[in-house]
Amino acid sequence: MAKAYEERIIALGREFQAQGVQFILISANDTTDYPEDSPTEMKRRALERSYPFPYLFDATQQVALAYGARVTPHIFLLDGNLALRYRGAVDDNQYDPGALKSAYLRDALSVLVSGRLEELKIPETVAKGCTIKWRD
Repeated sequence: MAKAYEERIIALGREFQAQGVQFILISANDTTDYPEDSPTEMKRRALERSYPFPYLFDATQQVALAYGARVTPHIFLLDGNLALRYRGAVDDNQYDPGALKSAYLRDALSVLVSGRLEELKIPETVAKGCTIKWRD
């Protein structure tokens, strides 16, 4: 997960877990050239930071390819029927959470748990973050 968004994603995970939302984080980075992204290192970080959700590893990178993920984090919000409801960025300010103008993921999650999907105003944004480290 991109470190710039880590605290915000953890907070959203904790907040919406109580409302029945399950977050799943998936790392698809190549660990040969980027050993700091290995499952062992990511498990250590998840435990250290008390992630309230599972953190999985996409060893084949097929999940990332299937969803069209480009960066970390690239959000894919699915409803209870696994229909894609939101795709893109966590919010509009990767570097300064105090300067947010739009909290895209929070807004989409709020609409999703309310059951009023017709109120979802922005179903897709451009995800911002570090590029996925693809294997050769």
